[in-house]
Amino acid sequence: MTFHAGPARSDDPPRAAAVDASPAPSNEELARRIEVLARELEARRLGDASDPAPPAGAAGRWGLGPAASKVYGKSSGLSIGGYGESIYQNFDATRENGTASGKTNEWDYLRAVVYLGWKFDRTFVLNTEIEYEHASTGKGGEVSVEFATLDAMLRDEVNLRAGLVLVPVGFVNEMHEPTTYLGARRPDTESRILPSTWRANGIGAFGAAGPIAYKLYLTESLDASGFSASNGIRGGRQSGARASADNLAVTGRVDLVSVPGLLAGVAFFTGESGKSLSSAGQPFGARTTAWDLHADWRLGALWLRGVFARVTVDDVALLNQSLGLSGSKSIGETQDGYYLSAGYELLSRFAPGSSMALTPFVRFERTDTQKERPGRLRPRRSQRQEGLDGRPGLQADTAARSEGRLAGLHGLRPYRHPAVECRSCLSLLTPRRAPAPAAARSRRVRCSRSSRSCRERPERPSSRRRSRRSPGRSLRRRASFGARPSCRSSSSRKRERRRRRPSTRRS
Repeated sequence: MTFHAGPARSDDPPRAAAVDASPAPSNEELARRIEVLARELEARRLGDASDPAPPAGAAGRWGLGPAASKVYGKSSGLSIGGYGESIYQNFDATRENGTASGKTNEWDYLRAVVYLGWKFDRTFVLNTEIEYEHASTGKGGEVSVEFATLDAMLRDEVNLRAGLVLVPVGFVNEMHEPTTYLGARRPDTESRILPSTWRANGIGAFGAAGPIAYKLYLTESLDASGFSASNGIRGGRQSGARASADNLAVTGRVDLVSVPGLLAGVAFFTGESGKSLSSAGQPFGARTTAWDLHADWRLGALWLRGVFARVTVDDVALLNQSLGLSGSKSIGETQDGYYLSAGYELLSRFAPGSSMALTPFVRFERTDTQKERPGRLRPRRSQRQEGLDGRPGLQADTAARSEGRLAGLHGLRPYRHPAVECRSCLSLLTPRRAPAPAAARSRRVRCSRSSRSCRERPERPSSRRRSRRSPGRSLRRRASFGARPSCRSSSSRKRERRRRRPSTRRS
């Protein structure tokens, strides 16, 4: 006996049209769907530029703050972020030694920062930061490009970067958003010893391999003519503005990132900064080397951070002679500083689920810009700060509202839908295509795919729906017509199976 599968007979009844048993949507439902589509089209036109700000305390990417690294999490298009910083300072009338301080109370809008990024595709990313200081350029303020880089995201282990880069030392220089450190002001160690914000023209590579993350750049060097006794090497930054490129510098950092909540590593910068300086007709290099050890540990509500930084300047005697500095105004050959801070977030313990944060903290630091200098007269500068870091949770609320809006656009509910099968292709519907819960519990529904995509789906696993026929006949039936029928009603599907049932003939 031989079995043959022949074509359909011409006298077969025509296919029945698919019948949709779902009720017609109301006018209110149609209006809601039109509004949803309009919002989706607007979001796509803007390139998701209106994405919510990351919540306070969120981790950034590639060593940058959460707002600065927002563009790396996008699929494509425009990214906009930023922050503002206003500070009120109330000074004592007298110093610790009893003399008058001569300080007046001050309220300053310190800076307003805008992040603009564009992700061209999966490889190339443009990221920039523009900063407006002291509210007005007419009253001592200025507008600066803090960084502007073009990245080639090749793979996690190796990525390329070129442009105006942030020198990867310390914590605050790359992550200087106010939500990434405790206190109203940046630590002196990362302002006077490591001169944040420290930027330079450069090119290099960055990435992460296993437990290690790294950065390595070739950049412009410092200008030693701007060094001073009080601010160290801070005045030597060229900041990418017509920078002298006679001498270049090398900078980099290596961090351990494998332990959850812990970031620890070492960073360095080295390069000649003498430029065209000379003493008695004798040129000198004045090589400047900066390095630091840093660690940040977040264990539950506890937040610990520590940084030790040191700067050494070669040929400092010739440098002081060239600049005409002596005594207490001379530049130190060695400059160092450190700080330790600790904070404990209270609301996570006493008010779980709150979007607000309340963190009492203490910070102790010591800096010395003239650690090694003959006839040293300038003492070390030590300070201790106690404070209360409060965050109202506006960012978290904004993120929650936006998340709810996007959920409404995709027809989601606040809870998870039960698994639903398409009545024809038997594919499990995703939550985005899931129907109302009542329909999901009562019967199978039709998926929103087109007939073609439904037919092109691979064979469903036998565990989803077992055939009532014998295994051998089921295999013959699948081999006979192969492709799965398109989505249509149950009765028309049965007629199609009967029509395509293999016929038997005797040889």
